[in-house]
Amino acid sequence: MKRNFLVTAIAIATVFALAGCGGEDNGTSDNRPNTAGSGVDFTNFTQPSIWIENPTDERLVAFKGSVAANNLISGIPARSGRHGLKHDTRLFNATQLYPLLLVKESDYAANKANLYAAPVFARLLAFYHHTATNRSVLEISPRLGGAGQLIINNPLPYNVVFHEARPMGAILGYAAGNMSQEKIYLKPGDYNIFPVFVLFNLSMGEIYHVLPKYTSGYLTGAPYMMNFSFNGTELGHTVDLGDLWVPEDSIFTTGSAYLRVINNSATAVALWNGGAILTTSTGFSYTNPSSSTVFSLFFPQNPDGTYPDSRNFSQLSIGMPAIEQLQIPAQDYELDYVYEIEVTGSNLSILQLGPVVKKEKVKLE
Repeated sequence: MKRNFLVTAIAIATVFALAGCGGEDNGTSDNRPNTAGSGVDFTNFTQPSIWIENPTDERLVAFKGSVAANNLISGIPARSGRHGLKHDTRLFNATQLYPLLLVKESDYAANKANLYAAPVFARLLAFYHHTATNRSVLEISPRLGGAGQLIINNPLPYNVVFHEARPMGAILGYAAGNMSQEKIYLKPGDYNIFPVFVLFNLSMGEIYHVLPKYTSGYLTGAPYMMNFSFNGTELGHTVDLGDLWVPEDSIFTTGSAYLRVINNSATAVALWNGGAILTTSTGFSYTNPSSSTVFSLFFPQNPDGTYPDSRNFSQLSIGMPAIEQLQIPAQDYELDYVYEIEVTGSNLSILQLGPVVKKEKVKLE
């Protein structure tokens, strides 16, 4: 069956990093320095490269890109809440999407002389922005690491992340583009799995999470879900992702409108919706002088999983924290369209806003 695509421009499965490093251990449920003679640093860094949450019973060692000694980041305690991985400027010095590989500490210690032989516990997709502020937590599923195998063939040039229970739920793993026989190891049980394509729109500076959706039957418009039971003798299931991507028959929607703030004033400014400051999917909140920033204006989904054609935003404003902000007049914003607003003024006290102008429609292809 051909599948269309539903796209949400939210940053959950993607991780954003602080520019800098730090090293205070703010505590976890398993904060031993290291075990099994691994020598790995399990500090909870407060200015990390990545935030990650590990609800499993395994102490994990994180690697950037591949399991190699030079790519070791730091350790993640078992049953941890938000845990910060080390910001090593040797590894984190440029904006990029990259594989984040997790290995059990015991397997790392047993294979230190030949890390190529160390089995990978989880394969994740992370995003590092060299100048952004980290506001997201990468959450893995507590059901990882069992005898069940989800075997993935991905002939497409896109990264695909697999979430449990809901489209942006806990992460089971990911399959890189143009790869075959990728395996996600799962504990026995029943699973509802949502595949999510991850695309980065460089010109917009936005990361999109593209959800296949049903195009016929009573689930039309709802996100596509894969259902498997890993039990008894049925511990292996194979998925071919090529069946989910049919560009010529696809309807794309970002689930948002976008407001580009063009700052021709002499001070940085922020965009607010009510009392909440907005942040781009790549981690920026402020728009500096003589630059522009695109912000997502998210739409609520209809009961059937689709999106309305437009949404009225009446509480948008521009300014900075702890000062009076300039209200943007209420108006309807159309789904998938970019709007622009110009800010001028020589200081925060005399800022002026131009009108909101409708511009181009977003193109994801």
